[in-house]
Amino acid sequence: MGVVVVVFVVVVAIVGGYVISRRITQKRRAALTAVAGSLGFRYSPDDPFDTVDLPFALFKRGDGRGVENVLWGIAGNLAVRLCDYWYYDQTTDSNGSRHRTYHRFSCATTSIDAYVPGITVGRENVLTRLGGALGFDDIEFESEEFNRAFRVKSGTPKFAYDMIDARMMAFLLDASSGCTFEVVGSDLLCATGRVRPADLPGLLKVLQSFHAHVPKVVWSLYPARGSSP
Repeated sequence: MGVVVVVFVVVVAIVGGYVISRRITQKRRAALTAVAGSLGFRYSPDDPFDTVDLPFALFKRGDGRGVENVLWGIAGNLAVRLCDYWYYDQTTDSNGSRHRTYHRFSCATTSIDAYVPGITVGRENVLTRLGGALGFDDIEFESEEFNRAFRVKSGTPKFAYDMIDARMMAFLLDASSGCTFEVVGSDLLCATGRVRPADLPGLLKVLQSFHAHVPKVVWSLYPARGSSP
């Protein structure tokens, strides 16, 4: 009888956990649909763009990963996407049981009219440590305030100095919040820990502001592929 009771309790816990998870998922999707409508965007619970295949270091993390809850549309003059991104690290214990640790993010992406080396910019956290995992040293700038607050990783330091000028530093110090940025080729990512749907318009504004602060010299020194020199 004791074994039956234990099995019953386990089954109830599993079913209860599934029901709660399902309700949370449905509630988030409903809220995201409303946010998409307020922005004039479209929404899909799945990823119709294979966003996870974009060349960002964040999207290569872990033993498994995925993108869901994608919103897309035009903001100002930018074609943008907002999405939920997750990855997991898998470990095996001494008994051979596998365990997954999930990491969840809210992301905003767009493209830039240039083609640049990779760079990661953000306050020291799991995202900025990606550059260290790739063997890139933290790049130092003349501003000690900025150096204390941010980590900049790039395999091409000259490009980092072109991208992070005084105006960009001021923006990052004043308005970037907890976001981390990656720019690779023509793709720009703004990522932060998973946020509520109501906070996604704020994430979008940070992405737009970063794009607006890209120095003009970047456009001229790193022209988009196919453009005239």
